[in-house]
Amino acid sequence: MNEAQMPSKLNVAFVGLLVCAFLGLGIPNLWDNISLHQKGESTEARVVNSRVMSTRFGLSHEVQYVFKVALNKPLVGRSDYLGREDLWSSLPETKWQEAVSRGFVSIKYHPDNPGNNAPVDGMPDYLDDCVPIFLGLVLLTGIIVIERKRHQAKAKTS
Repeated sequence: MNEAQMPSKLNVAFVGLLVCAFLGLGIPNLWDNISLHQKGESTEARVVNSRVMSTRFGLSHEVQYVFKVALNKPLVGRSDYLGREDLWSSLPETKWQEAVSRGFVSIKYHPDNPGNNAPVDGMPDYLDDCVPIFLGLVLLTGIIVIERKRHQAKAKTS
């Protein structure tokens, strides 16, 4: 493959930005997920909102909730490392019905970062966080292969 047939450096740079985005989204999310699974403490949270949404794969039963870590602390909802707050959490239908009727849901939260929390019956899966990391690494491998071929093509013409 000669250099004229290779993707332009601008295209490669764009894919490089995608790599950064995928890794930048996946790694912190995976880190939060691991720390929640390892160091999470359990408590009850008050359900403040619920909904059922139609998705590609069927219905998604979701709740929003708040809780207090300590009496003198403010209410905490679910948030993420991007700063988004009051996030919705999915539950299996039977657990969702139970949480909505009781008005409370069992959650796990990280003591150092209470916004990092999830329902006990809807804990995030490690594999969900690995998908953007995997895609980022696949794209990075493609960039490395293309740039090595570009370097070899230049070496042959020199």
